[in-house]
Amino acid sequence: MLEVIILAIFTFFVILKLKSILGEEQDKLYFDYKNQEFKTVKDADQLNFDESLNENFPSLTNEAKIYAKEISNKIDNFDLNKFKSIATKVLECVIKANDEQNKDDIKKFLSKELAELVCSSFSDEETNHIILVALNEAKICDILRNGFVYDIVLIFKMEQINYTTDKDNNVIDGSKSEVINVKERWYFSHDFAKKDSTWFVRKIEEL
Repeated sequence: MLEVIILAIFTFFVILKLKSILGEEQDKLYFDYKNQEFKTVKDADQLNFDESLNENFPSLTNEAKIYAKEISNKIDNFDLNKFKSIATKVLECVIKANDEQNKDDIKKFLSKELAELVCSSFSDEETNHIILVALNEAKICDILRNGFVYDIVLIFKMEQINYTTDKDNNVIDGSKSEVINVKERWYFSHDFAKKDSTWFVRKIEEL
């Protein structure tokens, strides 16, 4: 009987010790760059998010807000609203560069891997045209982190005209007049491990 009691007491203290090391299951771990330390939080109230972040991006998860806070600690005057505005301009520039088969501009905005993929589709025999008619929605839907690499993910809803012409500018696919609805997810990526790194479009997904 005494051995059972001792075992129960031992088990109880082991569980307490594990909880103190690992934290509760709902705890989240994030790195506070300003104070150079890891911190754990249980809910959004403990994060002390800026009011603008909660008001303007209520659909973001607590984890995404943590990453937004980490980015703001790394980049002076970082603002998600301004980032969304810039990302929208990048979308317009990429669509225009793709329409004109402008490899130099494509390489300015896309990651090396994605730029190579897009540029490899360019052809002297035919051209795929994408014309942005209207951008109906630009929404930051998530913020991801993998080590030092952060992704700010946006969903764009837009109206486009898509068609293909041959080398004589004859339409061989699609229509110059038909407007279609397009929904895409764009991943804007930044590697903080690289001092000269900037934001690039890493991936584009059609939804």
